[in-house]
Parts: sequence; structure tokens; C-alpha cells
Amino acid sequence: LLKARDKSILTKLYNHYEGNLVTFFLIKTYGNRQAAEDLTQETFYGIIKAAPNFKAPQFVRFTIFSIAKNKLADYQRELFRNKKKTALKNEIKDDNQDVIQALHHKQKVLLLKLAYESLNPYYQEIYRMRFIDDKKIKEIANHYNKTAKAIDNILVRIRRSLKKEMMQLANNFFKDEEDG
Repeated sequence: LLKARDKSILTKLYNHYEGNLVTFFLIKTYGNRQAAEDLTQETFYGIIKAAPNFKAPQFVRFTIFSIAKNKLADYQRELFRNKKKTALKNEIKDDNQDVIQALHHKQKVLLLKLAYESLNPYYQEIYRMRFIDDKKIKEIANHYNKTAKAIDNILVRIRRSLKKEMMQLANNFFKDEEDG
């Protein structure tokens, strides 16, 4: 009757083994109820497909759980493949972020260099001493015979000028890109 895919026999098999299969899959999928139910359904679909090939009724339980183990193996392989794909996508995304960050950094450095060149020589020298040579404000003040507060005010003006110039350069660049 099983070989003929008799509906009443299949229903009895389902009613008899459904609870055992769900429990088996719940254990194997670490409590994932949705996966356990899906795998149970896939197992019974496999039983229906394999029914004409069943050899002896005494091996029905063995055959059902063999099909279940194969469905579980397929599920785990697919899960593993999906995790690898996700990890690869994340790695590519991280690599892309690194490249983008490096490009942004290079763009900022280039803009800073161009803006620096637009400063008057006096401001260039003070900027170089403070931020490139890493001199203290008091040392720069002594070098120019000014107060530390005066040098600090000059540095504020330099930073403002650099920021303004960098913004203009960036805007001009993007304007040129849009035009060209």
C-alpha cells in the first residue's frame, strides 16, 4: 500500500512519525522551531517521492529517519553556505569601507596641502612650526617675539582660513566634475 502511495497509509505514517521528526529536528537545529517544522514537511515530501521504492515494511522507520538525516544534512550545508556568503559579503563591504576611508583621507590631505599653499608665508611658517615641527605655542611666540595668546589667535585664524579654502577647493572640484 505504501508503494502505491495510499493516502490513508501516508496519513497514518505522518500522524505516527510527525512528533518524533519534529523533536529530532528541534534537537538538531538547536530549538529552531520553524526549521524543524520545515524539515519535517520536506521529510514527508521525500517519503512520498520515495514510497514506490520502499523495500520492506519493517524498514519504514529506518527509511524515514534516513530521509530525515539527509534533509538535515542539506539544511546544514545550505546554512553553512549562507553563512560563508554573508561573511564574504561583509568582508568585501569592510574592504570597500577601508578603501573609501583611505580615499577620503587622501582627498583631505590633498585639500589641506592646496589650502596650505594659499596661505601667506608668515601663516605657513607658523602652521608648519606648530603642526609639522610640533613646536609648543610658547616656543613659536618666543621665536616671533609675540605672546602665546597672540600666536594662539593666529593659529585660530589659520585654521579658519584653511577650512574655508578647503571648502572652496572641494566645491570648485565638484562643480568642475558636474560641468565636465
